[in-house]
Amino acid sequence: EAFAASPTVANPAGANAMARHPVLLQQDSNIRLEPGQLRRLVAELSEGIGLVVAVPLGIAAEGFAAKVERSFLIVYLVGGRLGGSALGLGCGSPQRRPGGRAARDRAGGLVAIAHTVGEDHALALALAKVGARTVISGEVATQIIGRRDPTTVWERQLRWMILRRVENSAAFVGEFVFNGVIAAVMAGIAASAAGWSFPAVFVLSILAWIAVEGVFLALKDWQRSKTTPLAIFVRDLAVPVLWALALFRREVIWRGQRLPVRAAR
Repeated sequence: EAFAASPTVANPAGANAMARHPVLLQQDSNIRLEPGQLRRLVAELSEGIGLVVAVPLGIAAEGFAAKVERSFLIVYLVGGRLGGSALGLGCGSPQRRPGGRAARDRAGGLVAIAHTVGEDHALALALAKVGARTVISGEVATQIIGRRDPTTVWERQLRWMILRRVENSAAFVGEFVFNGVIAAVMAGIAASAAGWSFPAVFVLSILAWIAVEGVFLALKDWQRSKTTPLAIFVRDLAVPVLWALALFRREVIWRGQRLPVRAAR
């Protein structure tokens, strides 16, 4: 049904209308559900919780562009969502999310999130208005990345950057502040003022930033490769450019379609 700005809201409308059970699961087609994982996710739907979100863990990245995409997913997106969860800021995720049907119906169902392309964040806001919390699960959503071309990766990250500017200004500001390249530039400027070498401090700051992420990936035993440090650097180099472009955009490109962006109500 063509009633929503986002295809991921419009596409499952018919199935949602026919569903008769109290719990609904929305899962992207490239997400792998592990044995026993659905039972554990649903078990987290306790009193007062309307939505459980599993953060995406990218695997099977083929080619450098896909590894940059994996870098966005594994540390950048996962870290942001877990940080927001620790601060009590519930946020949706498009990968895998079981939710209580009654709470979503009270929040207005699919119609309540039909106005926006950022339907995951809009759903969390709609549920909050009826007293239902969104929580980040301890489970991860294993997302098979496969091969990606640079243009697709760029458009996807620009789309999400624009959506964060429109729907979550705090996260959008954080994109710029908590960025390895920006931090390295600021460190270099401070060092230069103190009489030290700007290039040397900049490079050392970048290497330290990448090393911290590398240690995190190793401790979690998440997928990485010899090109992971370069992928992290390219990602952080791209973020300020994406951020600047997102400042003035009022629409996003999704699979060749230009879709308007409106703030969640």
